[in-house]
Amino acid sequence: MSDETNPAPAEQNTDPVTDGAAQSGPAKESDNAYQAEMRVLRKQLKEAQQRISAADLAAAERAKAEMSEVERYKSEAEQYKKQFEETQSRFVETQKHNAFKLAAHQAGAVDVNAALKLADLSTVDLDGDQVIGIEAALKSLKKASPYLFGATPAAAGSGGGNPPSGAPSLTSERLKGMSRAEMAELEQKLARGEIKL
Repeated sequence: MSDETNPAPAEQNTDPVTDGAAQSGPAKESDNAYQAEMRVLRKQLKEAQQRISAADLAAAERAKAEMSEVERYKSEAEQYKKQFEETQSRFVETQKHNAFKLAAHQAGAVDVNAALKLADLSTVDLDGDQVIGIEAALKSLKKASPYLFGATPAAAGSGGGNPPSGAPSLTSERLKGMSRAEMAELEQKLARGEIKL
C-alpha cells in the first residue's frame, strides 16, 4: 500500500519554484533576475504610458489651438467681408450722387448740391455700370422745386416789381449757402404761398 500513497521518485515534483521549498543556487539567482527584469519592464511600461498620455494631451491642446486659429481666421474673414460690403455700399451711393449731379447740371440746375440734398434718390439704382432712375428723380425735383432750375413762377395778380421791403431776395448765391433744413423750410413756405418768387 505504500506504493499507492507515495508517488515514485520520478513522479515527484522537483520544480523548486512550485514546491514551496527554499531555493538555493542558480535557480534562486535566475528567479531574482527574472523579478528584477519584470520590475524594470513594468517601470518602462508605466513611463511609456505616461509619455503616450502626455503626447495625447499635447496633441489635443495643439488641435484646440489650431481650431482657435481657424476660428480667428473665420472671424477676420467675416470682418473683411463686412468692410467690403460697406465700402461697396458707399461706392454705389457715390456713383448715384455723381450721376445725379451730372444730370442735374446738364438739366440746368442752379445748385447741383442743393438739388442732390432735396432729390428723392430712393428710385435710383445701379445696374452694372449704368445708373437708372435719374430722369424720374430729376423730373419730380423739377416739379417740386422749379427754382433750383432757374424757373421763377409769376406772382398771381402782380405785374412784377420789387419784392416787398424786408423780404430776402433769393439769389443763386443765397440758395447755394442754404442748409438742407433751410431749403426744406423754403419749399414749405413756397408751397403754402407765404413766399412768392
